[in-house]
Amino acid sequence: MDLTAVFNLPVKNMGAIDLTGLPRFYETDFDIERIQIGLTDCVIIAPKSIVNLPTITKMVQTLEARVDLPCVISTSKLSDYQKKQFRELNIAYIISPHNLYIPFIGLEIRQAKRQKENITSLSWQAQYTALHIIDGSWLGFSASDIAQEMKRSLPSISNYLKDIEATVSQVVEKQGTKKLLVNNEGLGKGELFQLFEPYLTTPVKDSCFLKFKNKPSNFTDYGCLYAGMSALSRKTMLADNSWVTYACSEYERRYLDKLGNTIFAVAENDNPDILLQIWKYPPINSGDGTVDDVSLYLSLKDAPQLKEPRGEEALIGLRERIAQ
Repeated sequence: MDLTAVFNLPVKNMGAIDLTGLPRFYETDFDIERIQIGLTDCVIIAPKSIVNLPTITKMVQTLEARVDLPCVISTSKLSDYQKKQFRELNIAYIISPHNLYIPFIGLEIRQAKRQKENITSLSWQAQYTALHIIDGSWLGFSASDIAQEMKRSLPSISNYLKDIEATVSQVVEKQGTKKLLVNNEGLGKGELFQLFEPYLTTPVKDSCFLKFKNKPSNFTDYGCLYAGMSALSRKTMLADNSWVTYACSEYERRYLDKLGNTIFAVAENDNPDILLQIWKYPPINSGDGTVDDVSLYLSLKDAPQLKEPRGEEALIGLRERIAQ
């Protein structure tokens, strides 16, 4: 198959990949080679016989983990069921120039766009990655490691890393076929935060005031973390609001169904028991039941109630914690 005609981009054969230690049938039953589509590297897997869905699915996962590159199944025929399963698993395939699924090829288009436009802010997924770069917890992680932690596809992670590279390039390093998160300059947490800060936004997507009909529940029992003024009051000398502020991600709200009609939404001036913040990404525990310092700072730095001297002093104290 003429891949140049398929993608309308230059395609370069980069040679075979190392299959040492892998099952023999990888070599006997498949043609496997590394190619470059435009500026995007990937691995082409061409079965020599009928495609066995479980076998090739495991094969893609194994090869992507080994070479840290997305894989593409190149075959002349797939059933509708196989194509559906591949799409659900985010596995790329090519049957013909008009019958293909290549989710990661958009990276090439986005990369060309970045050359003309500056990134003003990171996506929430890239920001979540940046938080782990700042605190050092993902130092040395490859794209595969990040994909496992975030439960996202390898092509998606590659996209997040390109956003990171376009903003703070020195924290991503290519070693062979892999990209790793690094801190070769030995930058401190505060220095890394300063580099990323222009591209970071508030993690809060939505929020609501809630009141209990009976005794208030402690939402940390449901996996929430203290956030907002409640978290800040635990880290500084600033007093908390009359309500408790919690944070959870938009994918972690199932516990609200368990509370049923024991809780209801109210306005701020109706003496709420709690303020529940819905975050764009899973809140990170700073170790004391509160959200991480960087995300907390981002969520509060523009809060009107912190414009007075004591509030400003508390924010300065929070920044000093980040720099420690």
